[in-house]
Amino acid sequence: LQSLLERGQKNGVERLRIVEKAELHTMEPYLADDCIAALYSPDAGTVTPYEFAIATAENAANNGVQIRTRHEVVGVQPAQAQSTGGGGQYFQIAIKRWSYSATSDANQVSVDHAARRMFEEPTPLMQRMEFKLLVPCAVSIGAVCVMFDSEELQVYKYALLSVLALVLVVVVGLLLFVSRTTSGQQNTSLLFHQQSASAHAQNVDYASMAVTSANKYMRARYVINSAGLFADKIARMIGDASFTIKPRLGEYLLLHKDAGHLAGATLFPCPDTKLKTKGVLVQTTLWGNLILGPTARDVYKEQTQKDSAEDIMRFLLRKSKQLVPSIDASMVIHSFAGSRAKSDRGDWIIEQTKVTGAADKA
Repeated sequence: LQSLLERGQKNGVERLRIVEKAELHTMEPYLADDCIAALYSPDAGTVTPYEFAIATAENAANNGVQIRTRHEVVGVQPAQAQSTGGGGQYFQIAIKRWSYSATSDANQVSVDHAARRMFEEPTPLMQRMEFKLLVPCAVSIGAVCVMFDSEELQVYKYALLSVLALVLVVVVGLLLFVSRTTSGQQNTSLLFHQQSASAHAQNVDYASMAVTSANKYMRARYVINSAGLFADKIARMIGDASFTIKPRLGEYLLLHKDAGHLAGATLFPCPDTKLKTKGVLVQTTLWGNLILGPTARDVYKEQTQKDSAEDIMRFLLRKSKQLVPSIDASMVIHSFAGSRAKSDRGDWIIEQTKVTGAADKA
């Protein structure tokens, strides 16, 4: 803890302090009894990662950044400017664009076809709904009129007819809504047709499910490589072979909100010095749930391929219970997984490369 405190102070983190057992258990009453001290950071906060990423992208777009999705960088070459006005070096970036229906995932193509069928069949859908809903309503109304024909049963007859009439109005309203929705979705089906036509125009090899456009080129004075799992691949295009990305899997378990009171702050164990990871956390969220994780399983290791979902869940629960013994498997409502870009240097890479105008953020 003392080492972490000194590192935090060196990095400019303010108000860090070590709290002893008595104060610690007052702050977090559900902590395990063998937790004897902790490094406390009162200025730490919680964000929603994907919303934060979206907000950052929106801010960039508002400031003139062009965000081009589905564009794969396939080459980066430094070259000398010929008549760019200011002179100097620029990079020539080769990019290849792929379309939505051109994904290499055959399952996604199946989803596309299913969606196309749904969008193109509003009339049969309406006919099936009319048969299953309108016909029974009409038959029921006729049956009520026949069964309750005597005068003494007239009061029941009109009550039932009123209920059936209300049901009929609701059914007709639903049918009209579905009709408007599906007719609007017919326009969406045009997107699928256009993509298919575009794919055919490019002589697509559907066997490989690889539908991409021919290479296009962009020029840039500066290149910032923040390609995540593929950062080493982009770095080598630039001419930098100083690191390699070794993907590391991370899994999480999400607990029900009823367990939210078990931790008031995000709880870290002391880092694992062997794996050089932060360990399994008991984390707070903005919605009041707690989330447990992550794991740190290197993709290239054989054991990673052998681990079952049950093994992973047991590991996360065991590690979390070392911090908060009250956590139980029955509290788990969901799980998440992802790959993060771990470099063979063992730390973040934020630096300029040997190639002028290029920087790595990996």
